[in-house]
Amino acid sequence: MKKLVFALVLLSSAALVQAQVPSMETGLQYLENENYGDALEAFSAIAKADPKNSSIYYYIGEVYYREGNSEEAEKSYLKGLDINSNCAECKVGMGKIRLDQKNIEDSEEYLESASRLGRKDDKIIALIGEAYLRSSNPNGEKAVDFLSRAKGMNPKDANTWALLGEAYLLVGNNGEAMTAFETAVDKDPTATSAYISMGRIWSAAKQDDLAIEQLEKAIELAPNDALPYKDLIEIYIRKNQYDKVTPLLEKYSSLAGDDIGAKVRLIKFLTFQAKDYDSAISKGEALIQTNPEQYTVYRWLAWAYAEKEMWQQSYNNSKKLFDEIAKKKGRTVFPSDYEYWAKAAFQLGRLDEAWEIYQNYLELVPERTLDIIDLFATTYYKDKEYDKAIKFYHLKGEQDSLNITDNYWLGLSYYYTDQDLKADSVFTRIIEDRPDYAQGWLMRAKIGNQLDRKDTSEVKQFRSKEPYEKYIELSAENPDSSEYVRKSLVEAYDYLGAYWVQQEDYEKSLEYYQELIAIDPENERALEYIKLLKQQ
Repeated sequence: MKKLVFALVLLSSAALVQAQVPSMETGLQYLENENYGDALEAFSAIAKADPKNSSIYYYIGEVYYREGNSEEAEKSYLKGLDINSNCAECKVGMGKIRLDQKNIEDSEEYLESASRLGRKDDKIIALIGEAYLRSSNPNGEKAVDFLSRAKGMNPKDANTWALLGEAYLLVGNNGEAMTAFETAVDKDPTATSAYISMGRIWSAAKQDDLAIEQLEKAIELAPNDALPYKDLIEIYIRKNQYDKVTPLLEKYSSLAGDDIGAKVRLIKFLTFQAKDYDSAISKGEALIQTNPEQYTVYRWLAWAYAEKEMWQQSYNNSKKLFDEIAKKKGRTVFPSDYEYWAKAAFQLGRLDEAWEIYQNYLELVPERTLDIIDLFATTYYKDKEYDKAIKFYHLKGEQDSLNITDNYWLGLSYYYTDQDLKADSVFTRIIEDRPDYAQGWLMRAKIGNQLDRKDTSEVKQFRSKEPYEKYIELSAENPDSSEYVRKSLVEAYDYLGAYWVQQEDYEKSLEYYQELIAIDPENERALEYIKLLKQQ
């Protein structure tokens, strides 16, 4: 009798434990609704109940991956492979991680191995296609290839059709993309992802009414799917229809969950997608006060304040973000983190610090190098910090050939720091490329004047004669084009008039002073010289 009771107790306990384990469908629903806290809890419970289930670690890894925590995601994928070295899903996860890292060789090894293991399983082949699609370093052609294969293996799977549509969008084939989405909803009228994607196509094409129609259809079919609410919110904010935003935002928040992680994601959404910076700041400041451990909120506060050009607040939050990141190894840093911090420092006039921060940014986004260097070069020039401007123009020249404008500012920087020979060399280079560039000739004349004044030799070189003559040739036809040109012509005529006096060619000198009087009739120096020259 005791054995029977004990057996019944064991059976009851097992049934109770089984009843408490969430279903896979529940976990996936949490994952798709971006309710990552509940998703992780559900998948972890499944893993605990079934320790030999290697593939569940793929989904645990996916939670971390979507939160931007690649390090923890990789640990989960590898744990699945420790349990079963032939876990195809975990190999897909590792392939995606290596693809993000641009380690193409290792990525292909993982994904090809997964392909061999799942060659008869359309779900695995679709996962590989999705990895190529969702990676931060995506490959649209391979995504199309694998998703097409998965679709061929199971043409009734609406989700595969929807993913294939997104892959076609990635390679720029909008026609095939729309066909794939339409097929997805034909196969399964409740395939909300397809309606969402079609809504995004129409939204990108500025056809908001058609986009709203598709997104509302998705909500009608699956009112507890959080994703279409996000897209609708973006559209209504863009259309300034804020009265429609609030109820949608409340619904999205309730679907995404009420845990702290969901609140952080809401702040991210308000900043990054909805661009509702005031709401992001309000919610972010409130959350970080009660939950200071949620350090990623500093990221979105820095971003939101910067977009409102509140640079000191943006800088302060960036500083707090990096202080928190430094406390624990493995915390993710994004290029935008460095960019917003550097931008705020720059706007606050802390240029040297901004440049140090930008160097970290440029290691991750090297294609922006020329733009950033140019920003510093022109700013230092405008701030009259000519030595630093020279440094940055040379840095720019190491990346690419300087154009005429760059060389002009470089030449002026040398000129204003009394580096006359270097300045003359730069302007000589300019007029070699553009012989008709009047300003280049004028600057050579000004530099020649400075060199002549510094020259202690008995024989004067008159270095400015030829440049002034060339400047007059290029500019005299339109002396009224600007006050600057008029004054520069006066300067040139005066110099050449004086030059010919010293050469004792008074007729030639008189011609230049008469040209000067024609554009500056009250010039006392010229009038006095004309009087004397006529007497001669």
